Amino acid sequence: MYSVITERDGRTMVDFHHKWIRFRKPGQHDGKRQYRFVQVKGDGYRVLVIKVPDANKLEVITTSGHDEAPRLEQCPWYHQLCKRMGDLQWFDGEIFLPGDTAENLKTAIVASDKRIEFQAFGFSQIPWDANLSMLDTICDHHKIKQLPWQLCRTPDYEQSLLATEYERQEQALENVRKLGCHYDGVVFKDGIYDAWAKMKHRKTIDLVVQGFQPGRGKYAGMVGSLLCGIGEIEIARVGGMNDAARVAITEADLGRVVEVEYERVASQGRLRHPRFLRWRDDKLPEHCKLDQDPKLYEKHTAD
Repeated sequence: MYSVITERDGRTMVDFHHKWIRFRKPGQHDGKRQYRFVQVKGDGYRVLVIKVPDANKLEVITTSGHDEAPRLEQCPWYHQLCKRMGDLQWFDGEIFLPGDTAENLKTAIVASDKRIEFQAFGFSQIPWDANLSMLDTICDHHKIKQLPWQLCRTPDYEQSLLATEYERQEQALENVRKLGCHYDGVVFKDGIYDAWAKMKHRKTIDLVVQGFQPGRGKYAGMVGSLLCGIGEIEIARVGGMNDAARVAITEADLGRVVEVEYERVASQGRLRHPRFLRWRDDKLPEHCKLDQDPKLYEKHTAD
């Protein structure tokens, strides 16, 4: 019914009825462009839910091109969609674990966990003509849980659905934080597949360099990542340095304090997506404490 290819830039494309549907990976938001929509970014797996013609079943295609429907058929939303899609041919959205992060979702899929839910980003009667303006109505009619689209509504809603000034971006992120751990940022859009840019929650923490991991591939001969921690606890393998910084790192940098950007503390008490920001030579290693992040302190002092 469809074929899948992966382009060189990492995008997955599904050939559905001889029309390509793209899983476009969002770029980073630079604050310079005006977008028409802002969508909550959930921490789950992006999927296309496609109705199989002449059969009462769906296929749930992930960005890697796999059909996860056989493992998701036990979920209540799956059967609701089977019954209520009507003339709709596909939904674009995300599967996720309510109140949980994506770290445990893969295990839940393998275990056919009934708690896995689906949230709609867009829909179409024909896959190359999605109409965002009717998304609320369609999702309500088909009883589908939907992520909120307009977080930053201006007083003149019809004239400007979204203003992307820095203050409004930060307000959008603050609104998302209140939704819980499953929601990890916002995505700015002009349409379902056009001009995406994302903003994610980011925190910073000061850590001590405890060791180095050699680089591979294009980083061969350089430092691949910094093994960083607090006291005797290693909590992150930090990358994100430019080539000049990698080459300049030596054994003399052991014990040096570095400022690290990250998303959150993961289930094992390690930092999720840590990234090098800068050296903090104004701080001593003993200044770096676990209580910089309450979750980090909780994870490593629970026993």
